[in-house]
Formats: sequence, C-alpha cells, structure tokens
Amino acid sequence: MFLEAIWNPMNTVEPDTPDGVVQVRFDGALYREALALRERHLRHELGLELTPDDVEGEEAQIHLVHVIHGKLVGCVILKPVDDQTIRLRQMVVASSLRGRGIGAMLIHAAEQECRRLGAGKIVLHARSEAMGFYSKLGFKPVSGIFMEVGIPHQTMEKLL
Repeated sequence: MFLEAIWNPMNTVEPDTPDGVVQVRFDGALYREALALRERHLRHELGLELTPDDVEGEEAQIHLVHVIHGKLVGCVILKPVDDQTIRLRQMVVASSLRGRGIGAMLIHAAEQECRRLGAGKIVLHARSEAMGFYSKLGFKPVSGIFMEVGIPHQTMEKLL
C-alpha cells in the first residue's frame, strides 16, 4: 500500500500544536496524519486508496489542518492554478465531527491564505453530498455534474 510507505501510524500531533487551523509542512508528521485522514475518509469509503498520482506535486501546495485537543480532525490543500486562481482540494473533516463548524473554519482559513497570496478566486470539485456545504459558504456551481473517483462532482468557485 502506497500510504504505508510514507505514513507511520505511531505519528501523533506534536503536543505544542495549538487548537485551530494551522499550516503544516509537506514533509512533517502532521502532513502524514492528514494523508491518513484523507485516505480514511476520501478514499476508503469509496473502496479506493491514495496513489502516488494523488499526491504528486503536493510539495508545492499549501496544507492546512485543523487540530482539536492535540488531534488532527480536518485538512484541506490549496493548489495555485495561476496568479489569480487557487484550487481547493482534498477537503475532509473526520466523519464523526462533521456538522460542528470545523469545515467552515478550514474554508475561512483557506480564503484568508488565498487573499494573502493575492488570489481573486477559489475553485474546487465538490462531491454531490458536499455541494450544499460549499453553497452555504458562497461557492457557486460553474459546471455540469461529472464523474470523478467514481462519484458525481461539480466544479464550484468563489470570488474573493
């Protein structure tokens, strides 16, 4: 399994990591924890696993994680597309904690980072079950429904 080669299940969040959303290094323990969360909630639920192609280029992307009481509970990646657009990808919150505002906090932090970088637009591919969540946060559909990883998605965007 690809993930086992880069993630040691003994890794834990560093004890001094503050609660809330923080940016993490691509090569750090928190990145590996985020990989495990992504695989567990974005791939295993579909009968899939993360592959090397799924993480290709992530060293040049921005990784935000949400920590509560020393536990990583959500993450999102920001991938610059051009000097005005950033793609939000691999957004996930642990399923047992959904509906508690963690995802909205991650989106808010992502928007702040995009503005800091000078981007004027965020784009994303929303799973069908997440379209309402993104709509509530101001994202608008800009495509028809398409299939990605075997399930329906729609491209959405938000102007900053």
